[in-house]
Amino acid sequence: MTHKPTAARDKAIAVFAAILVAVSLAGCRKPAAGGRGDVRTTPIKAGDKAPDFTLKDQDGHDVSLKDLTADSAVLVAFYPQDDSPVCTAEMKEFRDMYGEYNKLGVQIVGISTNSLESHMKFKRKHELPFPLLSDESKVVTKAYGVLHEKKGVSRRSYFLVGNDGVIRYLFVEQYQKEKRGKDELLASVKKALGGGK
Repeated sequence: MTHKPTAARDKAIAVFAAILVAVSLAGCRKPAAGGRGDVRTTPIKAGDKAPDFTLKDQDGHDVSLKDLTADSAVLVAFYPQDDSPVCTAEMKEFRDMYGEYNKLGVQIVGISTNSLESHMKFKRKHELPFPLLSDESKVVTKAYGVLHEKKGVSRRSYFLVGNDGVIRYLFVEQYQKEKRGKDELLASVKKALGGGK
């Protein structure tokens, strides 16, 4: 004996089908433009004015984005932790390729939530030629939308700011233990400045 489907059963089937469609579409979404890791939303995007900031460097001197961009483009590199394995490798790559960035007219500044004392030791230990800025209050990290809420540290991310204060390129790593290859990042910066494919 067959039973005719009830209105309640029809409604349940329709709801289930809608859920399946929604899940399927979510799985098909492409990451935001900018690369494999640029999947986290930030309050700013390429083409926006970069949030200005003034932070103290490892020596206790005030450093502002506005002053830096008055002379050249600036690569603002947020990173999670001084002297951690991945961050150390990352900053040493910036050190080794510092001349290449200078040729492009780009300064580099590192920002993390570590203290000035921690930055001083880290910079001296690895002979880093660029300033490390302390954002212990996390105000700047939050302004750029790259605070890891659970860990309370900056996500590994890069913002290329032109001398007009506009963000030319940004990239946010999806996973803290990953970082862009040094040549890949340099090529992206060069392209954003109009000097490469």
